[in-house]
Amino acid sequence: MNLIQTKDSKPLTVDIYNRITEEGRDAFYIFDSLSSLQSVWYTDLMMGNFFRVTCPYLFKLNTAAYFPVIRGRHSLDAIAKIRDTTQLFLDVYSGDQVYLHPLKVWNRYSSKMFMVHTCGRQNKEFQPITGGVAMSRYYQLLEKENDTLQDQNYDSYDRFFSLAKLEYQHGNFSEETEQQILESTMTKDPHLQKMVKQYFKPRDYFKLRDRMIGSGAIGGKACGMLLARKIIHSHIPEYMQYHEPHDSYYIGSDVFYTYIVSNNCWETRISQRTDEGYFKRGRL
Repeated sequence: MNLIQTKDSKPLTVDIYNRITEEGRDAFYIFDSLSSLQSVWYTDLMMGNFFRVTCPYLFKLNTAAYFPVIRGRHSLDAIAKIRDTTQLFLDVYSGDQVYLHPLKVWNRYSSKMFMVHTCGRQNKEFQPITGGVAMSRYYQLLEKENDTLQDQNYDSYDRFFSLAKLEYQHGNFSEETEQQILESTMTKDPHLQKMVKQYFKPRDYFKLRDRMIGSGAIGGKACGMLLARKIIHSHIPEYMQYHEPHDSYYIGSDVFYTYIVSNNCWETRISQRTDEGYFKRGRL
C-alpha cells in the first residue's frame, strides 16, 4: 500500500494523478472519504475539482474506483459536479438494515435499477424494496437523517467562516480557527504566519474574507502588502495619513484553478510541469 500525504490540495491532486499514471490500466482503487480530507481541500469547490480531474482519468485507463462522500457535509454545487462526472452515484443509509439507492447509473439498464435496495445485517444480498411497510421504514430513516443535515446552499468554507465569526462575537476565537484561516487564505510560510498573528486581529481576517471573490489564497504579494500596512499602523502610525484608503479586493487562487479544470486544461498543465513537456506543452 502506498500512502500519499500533503497539506496542499494541488500537490495532492498531482501526486495522485502521477500515482494513477504509474499503475496504468485496469487497476482497482478505493479512496478514503473525500469528506475527511477537508483539512487539505478547505473548500467544497476544490474537492469537486479534484474529482473532475481524477475520475475521467481513471475512466480513461479502464480502472474501477470508489469514492465515499459523507451526506450533507458539502454544498449542493460540489455534489452536482461529482454526480455529473461519475458513472455510478449511490446513496447509502445504515440503520437496522443497510439501504442502497442508485441515483445515477451510466450505461446500464434494468426495470428495478433505481428502486431502493436493502439487505439485513446477516444476509449478503441486496433486494429491491417493494412493500409499503418496508418503504415507510426507509422514509422514517431519511426523515431522521435530514434533521441533522447542514445548509448545503453554501460551500463548507463559507459555513466555516460564518461559524468562526459567530464564535468571535461570543468571545471565542481559537488558535485552530486562526491557523486554518492563515493556511487557506493568506500563507503557509511559518515565518509570515508568525508575523500575521502578531499584527492581525480576528476582525481583520473577517474583513479580508468579505473582500474576497471565490476562495483560496490571496497570493504572497497581497499578503505582504496587508502585513506591511498593519506594521506601519502599529509602529509608525503618523505615516498612515499618506496611505490611500484600503479598497482592494482579492480573487482567490481556487478561482484560477477552477478555470483550468473547467476548460479542460488540466492534462496540459500536468504535462507542462514535466521535464520533457515543459517547453513542448508550454507552446500550446
